[in-house]
Amino acid sequence: MAYVNIKESNIVNAVAKQVGAVQDIATQKVYELVNDSIQKVRREACPVLPEAIRLQQRVNTVQGSIGAISARINKFNRIAQTILTLITIFKIIKALVLKLPIPQAVPPGIGLPVGFSMIQTDFLHKFKEKIKQGGDDAKGIVEVLKSPADNIKMYTKILKRVNIVTNGCRLEGILRREVARGRITMERLKTLGIVRSNRLGEDEYIFSSLGGNLFSDSLLTRQGNFYETNSANGIPPSEKDKLAEAAEKDLLDSLDKLNGEDSQELKDAIADIFNSFKSENETEAISNPDNFYTAANGEIYKLKIKLDPKSPQIAPRRFAVAIDKFGVEILKGPKSFSSSTKILLDELKFRLDNQLP
Repeated sequence: MAYVNIKESNIVNAVAKQVGAVQDIATQKVYELVNDSIQKVRREACPVLPEAIRLQQRVNTVQGSIGAISARINKFNRIAQTILTLITIFKIIKALVLKLPIPQAVPPGIGLPVGFSMIQTDFLHKFKEKIKQGGDDAKGIVEVLKSPADNIKMYTKILKRVNIVTNGCRLEGILRREVARGRITMERLKTLGIVRSNRLGEDEYIFSSLGGNLFSDSLLTRQGNFYETNSANGIPPSEKDKLAEAAEKDLLDSLDKLNGEDSQELKDAIADIFNSFKSENETEAISNPDNFYTAANGEIYKLKIKLDPKSPQIAPRRFAVAIDKFGVEILKGPKSFSSSTKILLDELKFRLDNQLP
């Protein structure tokens, strides 16, 4: 809107330009990953182990980039919250000014000059418009952030599926190598349910069809739109999340079964790939600024990485938690095999600022 007594604010346009730029970066990174590497997995099943490891590293890089972009978007969210706080303060000041008793100097010599009242009136008009402008700016920023926040949630969902595929393929690659080395047999893998017969009666690892199942009839456009069609032979979009949950359970069950095997060489080979996390000691944790976070609501939380007690020893999963000033864990991040504390913490920060469960 046009203001009479104050200049127009350009803050919403400035935020929109910056948010649009970082959103384009996020879209391009996810687009290239999904429509390059994952499309290949969808067509050719699991690649060999070195390629599966490189693919996982690429996924981790994209996740790190999305986390950094989420952090930038959250900063804009905090700007909106700061403006709303200032508006509350301005309203209190306005109310105090309106209550000031100012007698007029008529005749001269008694009270304050009439000009003072005119200055006060002009000040109040500007103040009212500034309050209105602040509210408009805050609402505008929140509106601008809706699209990228929704996209970040969508990208997180896509990357979770990608992680299930890449982790399954990494495990398949390890097992193929260990079978060749004689540390485990195909017969044993069949007994464990990790290898089964496909429709042609051939031996097939349960992870080989993950990419095809989770990404069949899926398309991510350069504009960042993710489509899941429901073709006659495809999997309905409503079933994809159930398939992802089932695939993740299959992976964890397989790791649990392999954790119980007698061959220490086999277990060490799996741990070398899946357990690369480097934990902080207590001193490092306290001095690391990333472990404390001021959310958009103004609350300061202590962030901590915890071990999932139900995950197998050879492939432990971890998750981040947010602890409030009373020492209560108020939010948990998703469980992950990630070796990066930053990826886990950035995901939790995004959830904190966007009030996600």
